[in-house]
Amino acid sequence: MATETQELRIAEIPDIDVDPITLDIIEGALKNARFEMDAVLFRSAMSPVIREQHDEFPMITDPRGRMVVGQFGAYINEMMEVWDRGIYPGDVILTSDPFKCSASISHTNDWLVLVPIFFEDELVGWASQFGHMMDAGGPLPGALPTGAKTIFGEGIIIPPIKVVERGVVQEDVLGLILNNVRIPEMNRADLFAIIAGCRAQVPGRDVDGRGTFCKLHGAIERRRRRLIRCHFESDCRAAPGVLIGHGFAGAFDSHAEVLSQIHPADLRIVA
Repeated sequence: MATETQELRIAEIPDIDVDPITLDIIEGALKNARFEMDAVLFRSAMSPVIREQHDEFPMITDPRGRMVVGQFGAYINEMMEVWDRGIYPGDVILTSDPFKCSASISHTNDWLVLVPIFFEDELVGWASQFGHMMDAGGPLPGALPTGAKTIFGEGIIIPPIKVVERGVVQEDVLGLILNNVRIPEMNRADLFAIIAGCRAQVPGRDVDGRGTFCKLHGAIERRRRRLIRCHFESDCRAAPGVLIGHGFAGAFDSHAEVLSQIHPADLRIVA
C-alpha cells in the first residue's frame, strides 16, 4: 500500500518522543474505544452467538494496518496489496474468506468488516471487527457442516468487497450475498451492527486531530517493544520454545536481533 497515491493520502507516523502521562491517557482512550466497539455490537446484534457468547473481536490499527488495540491478527496490508478499487471516506469492506485476510477469521460464518478512518481527507487508521453469523448458506442450517472436505462446502464465501461505498449502501451486492443465506434479515442486522461497532469510535476526532493520534502510534509501538524485550530477556531465557513472527521462526537465543525487525503484534510463542 503506497504512502500516497492520486486517490489516497496516508498519514505519516513521526518518530518523536511523547511524555508518559499523555501516552497513558491516549493509550487508555484507545483501549476504551476497543471495548466500546464490543459494547455496541453486543447490544445491537440479533445473533445469540454474538450477543451472548461474544463470538466477535475488534481491532483498531495505525494507517499502515498495524494493530494498536484489538484482539486478532493484522491482515490489512495483505488485503490492500491486491486491492484495486480505491479507499474513500464512508467505505465499508466485507469478507468471509479466511484465505483473503491472513486467516484472521476461521470459517465462512465469520463476517469481517474493515472501515478506513479519515481525518481531513487523510487516512489515519483502520477499524475492523468480525462477528459469527447464524447462517452462511451451504448444505446445513447454521452453515457448520462437519462433512465438508473443503471451504466450498461451508457456505457462501465473500471475497473482500465494498458493501458501502462513500457512505452509500451497495444494495445489489448486499442483496446477492443475503440471497445465499437462510435468515437474510438477521444477517443484515448483524452486519450493520458490526459496521456500527467499527464506527463507534473514530480516534482522530476524539483527540487533538490527526497529529496527536499519529504521533502516538510510534510512541506506543516503542513502549511495547521495550516491554516485550524486557519480558524475553527476564523470563523467556529459561523457557524453551520458538519465537514466530511474520516471515520468521527462530529460537529464543536470537530474540534480541528479531525484536528489532518484527512488529510486536506479529509475535507469538509456541511451547
